[in-house]
Amino acid sequence: MTFNESWPWKRELGACAERLRKVAQKEFEQDLWSEDDSEDNWDVRTEEIFEVERDVMVGCFTLRRLLEMPFKVTQETRKRAVRVTNYPLREGHKPPSNLYMGDAFELYDLTKPEVAHIPTQKMCNLFIHSHVLHFAWDLIGLRLEEANTLQEDDPRIQGPIRLGGFYVTTDIIKDKFVRVDIETLIESFEEMFRDEVHTLRVQQDFRGKWKIIESSSALPGSA
Repeated sequence: MTFNESWPWKRELGACAERLRKVAQKEFEQDLWSEDDSEDNWDVRTEEIFEVERDVMVGCFTLRRLLEMPFKVTQETRKRAVRVTNYPLREGHKPPSNLYMGDAFELYDLTKPEVAHIPTQKMCNLFIHSHVLHFAWDLIGLRLEEANTLQEDDPRIQGPIRLGGFYVTTDIIKDKFVRVDIETLIESFEEMFRDEVHTLRVQQDFRGKWKIIESSSALPGSA
C-alpha cells in the first residue's frame, strides 16, 4: 500500500514537526500531573498529551510509508540514519508484560546509556509497534547523564522540566528501553517535508522489473 500522492503527506509531516517544536520549547513545572488538580485541568492536560501522541504516531506512520515510496522520496532521505540511546534491563528484572507494565523506569537502568544509530524507518517502527511509550521529561539546565544519576533527596530534582523525547519498548524489543530525542523526530519529519525528487532515473532488468538508478534532489544537468 502507498499513498495516492506524496506531497499532502509531506505537508502534514511539516505541520506535525511545527507543533512538536512548539511543545519542545515549553517549560513545565514538576507538578504537571498534580493529584490536587481539578478535573477540568486534568482533562486539559490529558488533551495536550494526546495531541503530542497523535503527532508522533501519525508522523511516524506517515514517514515510514513515505520511505517505502522510492519514486517519491530521494535516496539521500531514504538512507538516513538517526541517533537513539538504549538502556538495558536492570539485573534480575524482567521486561514489562502485556498484562502488567509496572513502572518501566524501575525496570531499566538509565545510568548505563548506549548510543546507537538506526535507519529512520526502524525509528518509526519503535513508535508504531510501541509496547511502552513514556514521555521523557528532562530537567532544564542539567545534562541527561547527570540528571539520571540524581538521588531522590537532591533538591535539583524538583527543578523545571521540558519534553526532551520519548522512552520506548516494542512488542518485539523489550530487553532495552530506547530513548528517541524529540529533536530527532522533528528533524526527521522536517527532512521529509522538504524532500523533493528532481532527478529520477530507472532501468529495466532482464526480467522486465524496473529498478531505480537515481532518485535525488539534484536538478537534471546540474552535476
